[in-house]
This record gives sequence, C-alpha cells and structure tokens, in this order.
Amino acid sequence: MKQRYSIATIQDVAKSAGVSLGTVSRVFNRKSNVDENLRDKVYRTSREIGFLPKEISPYVVLVANLEGDPGDYVRNMTFLLSRKFIEKKIKIELLRNDDISPFHDPRIMGVITMVESSVIDELSNVSNLPVFTLTTPKTNIGFHSIRVDHVQQGVVATRHLIEKGHRKIAFLATDKNEWCCTERLAGYLTAMKESGINQESSLIQFSREKSVYDIIARWVKNGVTAVLNFNHEKSLEALHILNNVLDVRIGKDISTVSIEEIPGYEWMTPPQTVVRQPLEVLANKAVDELLKRIVPSLNDEMIELKPLDISLSSELVERDSVVKI
Repeated sequence: MKQRYSIATIQDVAKSAGVSLGTVSRVFNRKSNVDENLRDKVYRTSREIGFLPKEISPYVVLVANLEGDPGDYVRNMTFLLSRKFIEKKIKIELLRNDDISPFHDPRIMGVITMVESSVIDELSNVSNLPVFTLTTPKTNIGFHSIRVDHVQQGVVATRHLIEKGHRKIAFLATDKNEWCCTERLAGYLTAMKESGINQESSLIQFSREKSVYDIIARWVKNGVTAVLNFNHEKSLEALHILNNVLDVRIGKDISTVSIEEIPGYEWMTPPQTVVRQPLEVLANKAVDELLKRIVPSLNDEMIELKPLDISLSSELVERDSVVKI
C-alpha cells in the first residue's frame, strides 16, 4: 500500500473536483447546504491529492458495535483505544460501518475497526487512509492487522485441562462462521490430537445453532468433565446454567476455562480459570503503529507501507474452576 502526502491547497481541490472555492469551504466547514454527492466528490478529491485543511484538526475513527454486553471485547477495546488516543492528544470519532461516504473526509487520518463488513472492506479503495483491523486479518486487501493469536488460546486452554487429567473436554463457542471461533477451535483440535484423544463431534457446539441450556444439559448427561467456555456472547449464561440450574459444582463436578473478556471472573464462586487476552497491549500497539503512519503526513513524499500482521499471545490464569481428576 502506498500513501502519498503533499502540500496541496484548497485551490488544487477546487480545480481537481471542478467546483468553486466556496463549495470546498462549505464542505469542510460541514455546512448543511451542500449536496451529499458533491460533498463526497470534494472529500474523495482531497484525499486523492493529499489535501488536509490546516485550520481544522484531523482525527482518527474507531469503528465499533457497542450493542454487546458491557464487558465484551469491543466495548473494552473501545475504552482502551479512546484512553490511549486521549493521552496522545489525538481526536477520535466513532462511526458506524454501514456507509463508506464519511470515510472519504481527508481529515480522517486513520481508522481502527473492531467489526467486519463489506463496507469496511471497501476502505481498501480509499486513498491515503491507513486501516487497522483488530479482529480478522485483512492484509490481503492492504489493511494492517494487530490481533490476538486465537489458535494459541485454544491450545493453551486445552492442554491445561489435559494436564489435569481431563479427556472428555467440550468446546463451546458462538458461531462456527466467526474467525475467532474457528481459530480457537483449531487450537482445541490441535491439542486434542497431540494427546491422542479421539474427538467426539457432539462435544463441539455453537450457541447460535442451539440454546446454551440444551447444549450443556446434554454434555452433563453424557459425562463431560470439562468445558472450554469460549462463547463470547453467553459465557456467563453457561456458568449460571452449570452452577445454578443443573446444580453441577464448577471446580468439583466439572471444570471450566473461560475467555476473560468479562470483568469479575476472579470474584466468582469459584474464581474462573481464564485465558487472559492482552487487550491493553493490543490497544497500545494499535495506537502507536497508527500514529507512525500519521506523522509522515507532514512531509511531501511517497511512503511505501507494507501491511502489518502482528499476532499477540494470551496467558492462562489458573484459578479454582479446574479440578484435577
């Protein structure tokens, strides 16, 4: 991916876009009396020729869906990223992922996305815009990727249970089509195969296909001794069903290892063994790497930027939800 920065002027924008200086001025001052198509044309032209209005502060966009649980990955990352940008005195704005037109605004110096959509993929066609994904890698279309190694999460959690004597280990995730779920499943299957354990297909389940209660009740009936609680939407529900509905004692009758995206796992009864994701490290690295690609915008030069692909490891935090058998 090449990013071109220049010392283009507002006159250059007007000439290249075929509009008046007044129109360009109204666009960048966000006046309401500008046709949307004309505004988009001015934005696109400005970004293509490398124009940035100096009298208006640039900013970074975070793309996030904040409709999930208060402790989920996207909400946590949005908080951590926002705090880091504030520390760096960089303005931020939250945008939806259902319309690409706002992203052509040349004041947007970079994008960090925690969601996936065809609209986000279209950002690969926006000139001079570094895009960082914190979920599924998109280096094939020129996006930078900073992510957690989800395969490693599945491996380290499964190995821990095997080392504690478990052989009938179930895997609970959200959606078989989600990248994070398939990656963790690959790690789980790798660890099981390494230990020579025959895997039963019934022990791999996804909550968007069946209810969590039906899944867990069947597992308990079939003698499952451990659950990889890797469902990022209904992990608390799974623990509640085991302890309070089915009256199965976690840490005694059955073992659980969860993905730590929810605050308070350490205060539960029993405290949950978790795979702790390096969320703060991930946020700090994403901000630092993005800023490296913003700073050169002060220079009139052509910069060759190869897409980053950084993968971070998680750590297993051993508590009382896993029993040795």
